Amino acid sequence: MKNNFPLALVLFFSPVLQAQVCSDVIALARASSGTVLDERTIESHASNFCNNFELYKKRKGNSSFGVAYEALALTMDSKSSSVDQIASKYCSASNHSLRSDHSYKNYVNSIADGAFDAYKSCLKFASNDVTFDFNRKTVKAEEFSVRVTYRSSGGKNSSAKFGFDIPKTINCSWKNTKEESVTITDVGTKTLKCNRKNRNEKDWVGIVRDDGIQAMTVTWMRFNKDGDPVDTIEDLKTSFNAKIDTVKSELKSLEDRLSEQGVQTGSVDIPRKGRCRNDVRHNVRVDFAKAFSKPPTVMLSLRKIKAKHTGSSASINAFNHLEIYASNIDLKGFTANWQRGCWGGDVTSSAASWVAIAL
Repeated sequence: MKNNFPLALVLFFSPVLQAQVCSDVIALARASSGTVLDERTIESHASNFCNNFELYKKRKGNSSFGVAYEALALTMDSKSSSVDQIASKYCSASNHSLRSDHSYKNYVNSIADGAFDAYKSCLKFASNDVTFDFNRKTVKAEEFSVRVTYRSSGGKNSSAKFGFDIPKTINCSWKNTKEESVTITDVGTKTLKCNRKNRNEKDWVGIVRDDGIQAMTVTWMRFNKDGDPVDTIEDLKTSFNAKIDTVKSELKSLEDRLSEQGVQTGSVDIPRKGRCRNDVRHNVRVDFAKAFSKPPTVMLSLRKIKAKHTGSSASINAFNHLEIYASNIDLKGFTANWQRGCWGGDVTSSAASWVAIAL
């Protein structure tokens, strides 16, 4: 027999379906159209991962841990998906063998910043006889619409009144009415439609029930000129990386100008060769980035040194036998020389900074 039971009725009685519908709220706040995992799925993976985390650390991980790791790793940036980083995000801080109470919140806010609060508000509405229907097809660059459905589960209230809260950059109205609030009778649906002129700014739309206690604010993302949503987090990363590139370019330009004026700088690592012996000498050839027009003056300064004490007792003179200097200076480079003694200490590695000036 074909089941014609309305989907709207099912949603009010099924917490699982309510969570699936409310995941649309999360999807609205992210640019990519990938699937948003529901709360039960994330918590299941997090539990399996955390329960087996300590076993994994002891090299005793099982297939359940591997499956959970792969699923959770996909929710993170590729550069931050190590086992320890996943544990810090999804496991309890006090006991890594237990799932964090905030595992789903951490997941949601990592893929759609701030969307978790809207998700929880949506679930609260659903538990109080109200559901929402909106998706990417109803949310566009300059148009936004959402269908609000009310059905009284207890039969106490035959209707409910709804309004909206929006910034000045947006205009909204309920379909077929000019009023800012609308009454929905049991069972009934009303559609809220909004529009804006500036697609380049991130906005929000709030839906409020008449009791003033229940409210939900959803994100209306920025859109580019092609009509695609712009991920705020990724946009910030892109902007940050662009600024880093700008700084690097300015530094390179400064180095070029200094080079043109007869100034070049750099650093050199002095390798350690063989066992420590008194008056050991090392040297490294350093090439200038650009040849000078006349031999420059080269100045060397110690930038880093790593040494260990080799005598039977500590001595204040253990590491005093150090000397670094430049030789064989020509238009194309110079030789960095390192001379050391070994009375009570052994220099294991060192580095120097240099400045070449020919003004």
